[in-house]
Amino acid sequence: MTERANTITIVGVAGIGLIHLLDSIDTFHETRWLFWAYVLLMAATLVVSAALLYAPDPRWLAAAAVVALLPLAGYILSRTTGLPGADDDVGNWTDPLGLASLWVEGAVLATSSAALALSPRRAPAPARPLTVTPLEN
Repeated sequence: MTERANTITIVGVAGIGLIHLLDSIDTFHETRWLFWAYVLLMAATLVVSAALLYAPDPRWLAAAAVVALLPLAGYILSRTTGLPGADDDVGNWTDPLGLASLWVEGAVLATSSAALALSPRRAPAPARPLTVTPLEN
């Protein structure tokens, strides 16, 4: 994993958290379950960003991709079919905060996926030889 891809991913994941923090204020009053989903997402962005900063590992890049993919899917669902108790955004594809979210999530997804694809594969740990001893009577 390159340091540049790691930095871009960290900044992007933090951006996902910030965008959802800004949107959570209105969401708290409109759709409470969605607000709590935002809180979980924001917590996940903190954990993944900190982990990538202090312990870069391909598994955290995969977690960053998931953190980007979930709200991206939620955005698409909220604009097409609507979400339970929140159908007021159906067809609202030009919301500025939503477009910023799409851009950042897409960038994180692309960067983390590319870094994962280019990261060296770990060789499995060698197995210890099995020793069999005869049973004593």
